[in-house]
Amino acid sequence: MNIRNGKDWAIDTRGWKGWTMDIKGWKNIGQLTPGDGKDFHNALSQCEHLDLVKIVSPTVLRLGGNHKLRFLLCHLLYPFLVGSLILCQVLLQVALDPCSERRVLQVTQQRAEQLLVSKEISHPYSLCLEVYTCTLQSLVSLQAVHKIKRSGQVLFQGQEGKLHDIVQLLAGLVPTSSLDKLASKLHQLHFRAKL
Repeated sequence: MNIRNGKDWAIDTRGWKGWTMDIKGWKNIGQLTPGDGKDFHNALSQCEHLDLVKIVSPTVLRLGGNHKLRFLLCHLLYPFLVGSLILCQVLLQVALDPCSERRVLQVTQQRAEQLLVSKEISHPYSLCLEVYTCTLQSLVSLQAVHKIKRSGQVLFQGQEGKLHDIVQLLAGLVPTSSLDKLASKLHQLHFRAKL
């Protein structure tokens, strides 16, 4: 594994059956601390021990043979990933100007409900407010969202570039057509805004 000073993640997982996930992508989102490298290595070793991944070379991983555990973990993570993706997309739409937490959570839950009713997402846990609240706090930690205190009220303001990077990363992990289409539209809007 190639980790330099706990900051430079050089693991290329392109062999993951259609998944492309370069750990270096996280570098654009937030600053990593030296302890992150050890935690990541320990988690990767555990995944290898459970036959979830195989380390092909120091820089390449492939899916392992433990299909049942992978299936279980994917279904446990799916609601979290979908909820996080929807929240990030909502933040790109409504919170580029400061917005209350209540408003962000309300719009996110409405959007998730629409996707659930239209059967574009399949798990009701994607409606969970706790997922949105935890994701929002994580986005604040990553500096993808700024927390602003104004007149005794806490407001949140999304940072377009960082949120866009996170949306792209999550959209690659969540197999839903409408969410991918929405991420694509947001991607186009992002580049138009830069021109």
